[in-house]
Amino acid sequence: MEPPETLSGRYRVGPSLGHGGMADVFEGEDLRLGRPVALKILRSELGRDPDIRRRFEAEARFAASLSHPNIVSVYDVGEDAGLAYLVMELLPGRSLADRIRRGPLPEAEAVDVIRAVLSALAAAHAAGLLHRDIKPGNILLAADGTAKVTDFGIAKAVDPEAGSTAQTTANLVVGTPSYIAPERMRGEPASVASDIWAVGAVLYEALSGVPPFAGETAVATAVAAEQGRMKPLRDVNPGVSPAVQGVTQRALRPVPGERFPSAGDMLEALAAAGPATVAMTAPLPPATVAMAATEARTAMVPPAAAPPPGIPPRRGMTGRQMAIVGLVILLLALLIAAVVLALSSQKNPPPSRTTTTVPPSSTTIPSTTTSTTAATTTTTTLATTTTTQGTTTTTSTPTTVPTTAPGPTTSVSVGTG
Repeated sequence: MEPPETLSGRYRVGPSLGHGGMADVFEGEDLRLGRPVALKILRSELGRDPDIRRRFEAEARFAASLSHPNIVSVYDVGEDAGLAYLVMELLPGRSLADRIRRGPLPEAEAVDVIRAVLSALAAAHAAGLLHRDIKPGNILLAADGTAKVTDFGIAKAVDPEAGSTAQTTANLVVGTPSYIAPERMRGEPASVASDIWAVGAVLYEALSGVPPFAGETAVATAVAAEQGRMKPLRDVNPGVSPAVQGVTQRALRPVPGERFPSAGDMLEALAAAGPATVAMTAPLPPATVAMAATEARTAMVPPAAAPPPGIPPRRGMTGRQMAIVGLVILLLALLIAAVVLALSSQKNPPPSRTTTTVPPSSTTIPSTTTSTTAATTTTTTLATTTTTQGTTTTTSTPTTVPTTAPGPTTSVSVGTG
């Protein structure tokens, strides 16, 4: 069905900008304010259902209450000729889907875009609003490179304490199969965790050029996502860092409770993975719940860092253990030194010494004979030592003994016997 030329007599409808699952988007102009706008018109077959129309209008008003630099602004909501429509900010840029068609993004660029998306979702979740259809086509890139999330038209209110939708429609799954979390395909309500899963799928595709789970049918895609059957990101793009791969894998875990608890936690994990090349458009709003930064950083360790099965993780020694090890080393050194000294003494024994104990009444007569080769006389010194009541007196009497004939050198030593 072709839209009318104007809506509510105020908005001129221009050329088509794209088509979605629930609505068509047209370029338009606000005739009253004289500014360009984007017009999202709910499909006529859906607009005929009063419940869907009321929900569309209520959720559109809720989305219009959001004000964030990374969210496309919603200016107005209305109905004309049976058509429900949204009036939104018109961005003179392209979508992330258009950018991915040219090939995978460099890691720094992809991380910048996803950080902007997470910042927008953190604001929406804190305000009690889920997106439910995060995909590359709903992420617009402004001329200056700023990423903005659009299409909150199928968003739904969320209970912040329960973490799921406050109201659901049975058997109604809204979104694009490649970006719908496994639990939603099973019929469970949308939640913060399902928005996180969709962000992980977009990050994977931005870095690889292909969705993480893609089957020939929506059912095949859902089964692959349910079983977590996807090729590791670094196998598709080896240039991706292990830290960013770890963030992506955690966001895409089949069990909701194993993903990041909030958009803020995933944002913190990406910040820990590496600095962004472009400054964030805006910091997280104060309304965002306090983020578990320590838990998020721990969970981002890439799987390759885990020890092989059967090998316990390495732990540092305590101070007491280090002291015991040092003492053992010292004792071993002393033992080795003692063994070396013992072996050395056995190889080189000290000269033998003779010790004689002389009783007090005994007399010792050492005799020393000194000879030279041409000597004709031998001089013998007799020393008499007498010990009486602790007093020792020594008398030396030289005696000359004539030698009858010269002979060879003879050395005679008479020691104590």
